[in-house]
Amino acid sequence: DPALANLQPLVDNTNPLFIREGNPNLKPLFNNSISLGVRKYDVKKSLTYNANLYGTNTKNATIISRTIDVNGVQKSVPINAEGTWSFGNSISFQKDWKTTDKKISLIASNNVSVNNSYVLVNQEKSKFQSFQIRPSAEIRINLNDHFELNQSYSFSNSKSTYLSELFTDQKLLFHDSRSEIIIRPTPKFVIESTLDYRYNSNSIPGLLKDYYKFNAAISY
Repeated sequence: DPALANLQPLVDNTNPLFIREGNPNLKPLFNNSISLGVRKYDVKKSLTYNANLYGTNTKNATIISRTIDVNGVQKSVPINAEGTWSFGNSISFQKDWKTTDKKISLIASNNVSVNNSYVLVNQEKSKFQSFQIRPSAEIRINLNDHFELNQSYSFSNSKSTYLSELFTDQKLLFHDSRSEIIIRPTPKFVIESTLDYRYNSNSIPGLLKDYYKFNAAISY
């Protein structure tokens, strides 16, 4: 069903430069979906495989119609549109090494998705397609619950292509990484820290393209 905010009949003018109107006449949407999944676990080799495939076709999808006047004031109204669909797949692999006092896991995965929808600006309607690929890898180490190390990395590359020449094709590139360390000298004493990193190729002027975020804690 449409989001309640899109059905709201009142006009939201709290921001005079961006006015949002609801549309109580929006039709309910219907999704026709299909999905296939396969999972296999090899006990002898401690290997896990996963593969998924899905597709969705939406009737009465909600898109946003925008108008921009000569003063730069934007107005948005949700409307129904046909021809919206998505398709994607994902695969993953996990290998475990286990002993009585340690466990090591290596995880690798990849996700691919394709989406088809429409944009409408100043009565100019254009179909657009977006393609995204997101591979990732992670390693987890646990030494008798006294020391844990979790390291993950993912790479996301997406591209949006517009049929109309009035809209500019977009490309986005992200790098995400997280390092986590947990130390337990005793069952009641815990030291932990996390370090996050992100890179955004399309950050707006004045903002950093990449940054780090560090957290640490000591608990008793």
